[in-house]
Amino acid sequence: MELYEKASAVHSAQIMKSKSLYLIALASTVLVLAGCGSSDDDAAAKAEAEAKAAAAQAKSDAQHAELKSEMNKVQDAVANSTAEINAEVAKQLAAQKEELIAQFTSQNNELAKQVTSLESQYKKLEKVIPEDVAKQIQASLPDLKDTVKKLEDLVAKFDPQTIDQIKEFSSKYDKELGIAKDLVKSLLDQVQSGGLKLPSF
Repeated sequence: MELYEKASAVHSAQIMKSKSLYLIALASTVLVLAGCGSSDDDAAAKAEAEAKAAAAQAKSDAQHAELKSEMNKVQDAVANSTAEINAEVAKQLAAQKEELIAQFTSQNNELAKQVTSLESQYKKLEKVIPEDVAKQIQASLPDLKDTVKKLEDLVAKFDPQTIDQIKEFSSKYDKELGIAKDLVKSLLDQVQSGGLKLPSF
């Protein structure tokens, strides 16, 4: 963009210079005509002045064409640079998205396995653990399952288009994951006296 602005400034300056040359040529024509006494001299002077003016205009047109060509090159360079930057950002975004999906999916799977293990062991020992512990587990398990489902749904819908969206999603996911970890810890505390075992998360 800075190159384009510089080229535009040069272009404007050159246009003003060309206009000045053209006006000087015209002024010369007027002065020559005013100072000539004979018609032949007038005609010759007029022809000479017109030729100079035409040459100045041709030079100006050529300079304009050259400057326009240079400005077009600058614009193309800026457009190509922008396209390359956008492509690189998209590539990095896709790689980060893939990495995070793998990470989130692994965490969700681990959590789901622990919930399944806890529920299976609870059913086996349901009749031998204290009744108050059984009720606490029965009340906590559905909440933990809901949290796991929310985490799975979040990952399934994860399709960020910007880095900011990735940050926003990661914050939301971490919040839900924190809730799940708290529920697991609560269940672990509840089942210590009931003989159940659950790997730490």
